[in-house]
Amino acid sequence: MTIGETIRRLRRERDITQEELAEMLGISSQAVSGWETSRTAPDLSQLAPLCSIFEVSADILLGIDIDSKQRKIEELYQSAHKTACTGDHARSIRMAADALGQYPDSHKLMQFYAEEIYLYNHMAPEDERDANKKRALAYLDTLRTSPDTKIRNEAIIISCLWFAQLGRTEEAEELAKSMEASWTSGELLGRIYKGTKKAQAHQTEVVGQFVHAMGYQLDELLDCVNDNGTPVYTDEEKLELMEMSVRMFRLLIPDGDFMFYAQYIEVIRSKMAAIHLRRNHASDALFCIREAAEMALHFDTYEAGTPHTSPIPRGMAGDERWWHDTHNRSHALLAYLQDKDCAILRGDDEFEAIIETLKQYAK
Repeated sequence: MTIGETIRRLRRERDITQEELAEMLGISSQAVSGWETSRTAPDLSQLAPLCSIFEVSADILLGIDIDSKQRKIEELYQSAHKTACTGDHARSIRMAADALGQYPDSHKLMQFYAEEIYLYNHMAPEDERDANKKRALAYLDTLRTSPDTKIRNEAIIISCLWFAQLGRTEEAEELAKSMEASWTSGELLGRIYKGTKKAQAHQTEVVGQFVHAMGYQLDELLDCVNDNGTPVYTDEEKLELMEMSVRMFRLLIPDGDFMFYAQYIEVIRSKMAAIHLRRNHASDALFCIREAAEMALHFDTYEAGTPHTSPIPRGMAGDERWWHDTHNRSHALLAYLQDKDCAILRGDDEFEAIIETLKQYAK
């Protein structure tokens, strides 16, 4: 339906004549007739008065089907997101860019594109990376003023990380201070819901906060250095803290149904193995590698959608599998074990058996 046809329909629904509408707008009735027959169209300055007269939004006046538009945006987002979950981030970036070509004002698509570029622009074709980065930063500028608090705060988080990476520390600090202090969405939903949905919201929040602290934040902490360049933690302290993290993961998931979370133990054990290898502690390194391999295989072979049985995450299902790369965890661990750092383990029967097993599952 053209804007002229919409004006005619709205005018008739409100029992307004062409002459009366023209008088309200301060124009001729011939101009209104020209709109309604699609010979001409209203000037941009006349859209607001028309919306006021008919008591409708500009989207309705312009014939935009909001529900249909949102459904299409959601379909495009879900398609790009599923592609990202397979590890094909170069393709998911292109899909998001194409989707934004259709819906350039969608904050949801902008946010997905900006996050993909921040994390995975290195997977895009080299000649596209600068343009991708410039476009993503422009989207973040827009998103930081979004009326949606969640989108606004997430845009601030990504912007802060990016600015810090670019050496724009003062801008990052100012942005960080501008974030609104608020409950997380899971905590807030737990206050709103009742019954099963309330339990699920708090369950998701508990698991998410735990994994963020023991999987990501602890890893960041262990890599920190003091102002004088010395590590905050010694190797002995790092090993102790990483062992504590593994024990905590096992307390969270006592049934051994790690699924998506297996990758965290795999990465922790791999880092512990690296420290032991630097110290020529072959038996300790082999113990860590053994468990890292078990977790990598667990991660690569669990059936997506299978519900947890462990008490806290019970009923939750891991639907995503790949995380950081186009290859699976077995491939990543195998590449590390074939590195020169593991030379002292060459020829060990158990070590070589682990290598052969990983080769069967590496992709």
